Amino acid sequence: MSAYGRVRLEGGGKTVAMLARNRMITTRLAIPTTVLTFDSSPSYAAVRDGLLERGDLAPGMQLLNTYEWYRDTARPETGEDVEAGERGGGGRLVDLAHLEPVDTPHPDGSVHRTEYLDEAGTVVARDYRRHDGSVYVRIAQDAPRAQLVDPDGVVVRSFPGVPAWRRHWLRTLVRQQHTSGHTSGQTVVVTDTDTVLRELWQVEADVRFVHVLHEVHVQMTGEPPASAPIRPSLQPVLDQLERLDRLVVLSEVQRDDVVVRLPPVLRDRVVVLPLDTETAPPLDAKGVPATVAPRARAGFVMLGRLTPVKAVHEAVEVFALVVAHRPEARLDVYGEGPLRPELEQLITQRGLANHVRLRGFDETARDRLHEATAYVLTSSKETFGLAALEALGRGCPVVAYDVPYAPARIHDGVDGFRVPPGDRQAMAERIITMIDDPDLVQRMSEASHAAARRYEPARVAEEWRTLLAGL
Repeated sequence: MSAYGRVRLEGGGKTVAMLARNRMITTRLAIPTTVLTFDSSPSYAAVRDGLLERGDLAPGMQLLNTYEWYRDTARPETGEDVEAGERGGGGRLVDLAHLEPVDTPHPDGSVHRTEYLDEAGTVVARDYRRHDGSVYVRIAQDAPRAQLVDPDGVVVRSFPGVPAWRRHWLRTLVRQQHTSGHTSGQTVVVTDTDTVLRELWQVEADVRFVHVLHEVHVQMTGEPPASAPIRPSLQPVLDQLERLDRLVVLSEVQRDDVVVRLPPVLRDRVVVLPLDTETAPPLDAKGVPATVAPRARAGFVMLGRLTPVKAVHEAVEVFALVVAHRPEARLDVYGEGPLRPELEQLITQRGLANHVRLRGFDETARDRLHEATAYVLTSSKETFGLAALEALGRGCPVVAYDVPYAPARIHDGVDGFRVPPGDRQAMAERIITMIDDPDLVQRMSEASHAAARRYEPARVAEEWRTLLAGL
């Protein structure tokens, strides 16, 4: 199982990586996988259909959501296991007729949720409803509590908060797996966010936890990563690492910086398992691309959300320097995010409207990697850089700020360029070099394909097989 907070069709790199990992395990290792989500969005049917249509969900993969699962369950299973703070059933839901109800519709035309507001307009409680209008869970806001309810309005289980309800759901799914015979051994839950891990690892069930660390583990204070302060959300994980079966990092360099902080007895729990990417076009027996199309002369690309950590404004400033000397240069940025208005304003201020284009979210954006001159990476921090890896797999060289830890897999001058973080002039000079030397770009393209072979799904899948077998 993968426990993930929320899945969207327009999800970012972490969502893409999580789905790709489950797809790889299911299709290459013949191990069925289930993705668990916990948000209250009513649109998971549409999300599931969209993921199936574009191939992100393969046969043998399930996408389950807490709210959707209980909405479709006529009578929730409570089981006999009760976590500390939980209470058994008994009694009916308290009548909230004195509060103002506000309904949110479900895409199927029924009521998805009813919010109850007090006189000040504050939400006091939320009822989530089945197709027939009956309440399946009430979540109180003033004293955090979740109550499971049967179709007759009888409370069958009370939890001290939503995380406890989520753990109850996980226990229920694990119990059902074992009862049905769908698993012959222990259940492995892979988490990708610190918050989900901290909520679930208290579960009292036969579960092994593997946590994948997608982010840089330290605060970016300017200190070396081996000594910089740990991110607050990750500190509890490292402090209680004995509760975790494996901590997966995405590069050897990051592993070395993490284990130096751990007691020797726990260091073997930190393992390196890279993300995977398909090489396209396929390589021949000698590792040489069967066909490599000529790359654009001055067309560069970025993929990622428009957020501070991606630092797209750095790329805009770099291209202001590039365009002053090579006016034919173009940068296409694919992705959406909260910084779009600021970036649009910056592009206009720099006179780059015809040179830097914000293309928004586009499912086909990765196809541009087949033809772009290079991929531009100006992030302030990256653990692996999925989009950069996908670029290499499509023969697209990468020019990047040398921040921890993603650019470490880029061989400077071979399959791309690495420049000091924030050195806009140096990056502009490398981009101009690529514009002026198509032969260099072509050699880098061929080298990119070769570098990406290390991350082909067949190889990474075997590493996951070894990890899972060793739990």
